[in-house]
Amino acid sequence: MECYSFPKVQVLEGLKWTLPDYKPIGQSYSFPGYIAHPNCRSTQLPIIKGIDNSGGTRASMIGLVSEKTK
Repeated sequence: MECYSFPKVQVLEGLKWTLPDYKPIGQSYSFPGYIAHPNCRSTQLPIIKGIDNSGGTRASMIGLVSEKTK
């Protein structure tokens, strides 16, 4: 995550919610809505049961990095 990302977005990284009711999974943060703030560049992706979503890398300013990098 970029060092100049909005703090509200930084804390949401990697969190999960159920669909369609948006209940938190393994955490207590409420769903922020489809955008966390005006001009937000964050994204939300669905996790599909039966598909390995364990990842490995994610995008960053310097290219791909480990999904565990904070």
